[in-house]
Amino acid sequence: MKDIDLLYENPNKLIEKYQDTIVYIINKFVQTGYIRYAYKDDFKQDVIEQLLLKIPKIKQSYNNKYQLSTYLSAIIRNICLEKLRKNQVLLQNLEGDINSVLVIHNSSIYDLAIEDEITRLETIFLLFNKQKEKLKLCLKVFFRMPVSENDIYHYLEGAQLSDTKIYVDFLNNGEALTNRDIFTILTKIINAKENKNNSADATRKWLNAKIDEIIFIMNGTPKRANYDKETFQILIENYFYKKEEKISIQSAKVNIDI
Repeated sequence: MKDIDLLYENPNKLIEKYQDTIVYIINKFVQTGYIRYAYKDDFKQDVIEQLLLKIPKIKQSYNNKYQLSTYLSAIIRNICLEKLRKNQVLLQNLEGDINSVLVIHNSSIYDLAIEDEITRLETIFLLFNKQKEKLKLCLKVFFRMPVSENDIYHYLEGAQLSDTKIYVDFLNNGEALTNRDIFTILTKIINAKENKNNSADATRKWLNAKIDEIIFIMNGTPKRANYDKETFQILIENYFYKKEEKISIQSAKVNIDI
């Protein structure tokens, strides 16, 4: 049964399925000193209880803008932070290590920290010059974010590609997609733009190399951050969500509830 079905039909089973994710996130806090190792199991149980209490609100607020797994991960992180604040053990300098516990949060402190990381990411994109739009499209597709026909048209800039709508519908098929599926479609789009005949494997290797390169730059030398692919994915989702939010506000003058 898919995660989205479990959310509505069997939330307890869904939370059981996400036990490893809960442990992984708590371990991140343990490793950075925010939670004492001896309290880890008790902390986990409290997180599970709070997550269960939030299920009705999650059902109401989840809107498919993110993968459900990413959405739940962000909520689990928020629960951890809420508990730490209540216990008055949230350590100083969280902004300086925001990458270890990157969250989707309404607090202005966290919003400013995330905005700073998004600004850094946008600056890094500029380093890729003519490959910038190609990279952005690939990242959006690879991390299973919603893709529109405009996204593809914007990248193609006049290059011809038939069946664009079919590709978009296919790419927005969520959990049913494999990485092979994704790179096959991405390669067709890229080949149409670049007038080449590259393989899906070549596209995969190119994107993986670019992700590693961006993570290396984001982490810095000397090291200022601790991004891995999981926290980088959350940053990418924040980047595109914030970008789309600004476009919506500018064009439709509406408020978006994050």
